[in-house]
Amino acid sequence: MRMRAMLGLGLSAVLLTTVFVWGQATTLPSGTGGKADAKESIKGVRLVEPFSDLEDLSPEQTTQLKEIHKKYHDQIAQLEAKEKQESLALLNDKQKQEVEAIEAKRKAEMEQHRAAATTRPSSPTTKP
Repeated sequence: MRMRAMLGLGLSAVLLTTVFVWGQATTLPSGTGGKADAKESIKGVRLVEPFSDLEDLSPEQTTQLKEIHKKYHDQIAQLEAKEKQESLALLNDKQKQEVEAIEAKRKAEMEQHRAAATTRPSSPTTKP
């Protein structure tokens, strides 16, 4: 049970660190272009349910909802990165190495899964 919890923590940390780094890399300086900056800063951000299911959102509402989602998503990523940092501070060197190994294994598994997903045929084949 303890090992499973450590694995979960490790996987969560890797995923959240990736999201945090990605979010920081796509953040633009504020005040350099108004609406163009707003649209660029939410590029790649998706609406989440139930808002994504609404049929009559205006473009302004869509942009504002994406900005709100991105703001809180970034804050969550920062908090989770801080949590990981504080958690790692409690561990000894051997335990930190174990966490690194777990994270590396999870990352490799995720890359294998992604590679397998991209090599699958896009349409199912039917047998006569």
